[in-house]
Amino acid sequence: AAGGLQHAARQAVAIREVVDVVRAEIGRDRVVDVLEGDAEGASQQALGSVVMGGMIAVVILALLMVPVFFVSVQRVLGGDRAKAEKDGEAYGPPAPVKP
Repeated sequence: AAGGLQHAARQAVAIREVVDVVRAEIGRDRVVDVLEGDAEGASQQALGSVVMGGMIAVVILALLMVPVFFVSVQRVLGGDRAKAEKDGEAYGPPAPVKP
């Protein structure tokens, strides 16, 4: 148990050192702003909500519109297929038969 406690303490010191380096690089005020939440955090949350909402809307529209578009195109081009089926070559010429 003592070894685990020492390991946890070393990890805590290492994490603290990383936090100190980050604070030195970007400034203490920025770290505090991110941790406390400020106007910038709120704007980022709003932007994230808009992006997620847009992705959800696009998925829903795609699930609805792609099949409708596919069926519409099939109906428009369906006259050509009916003529081809009548001629016996709806799916191209028959494959050669091997003896």
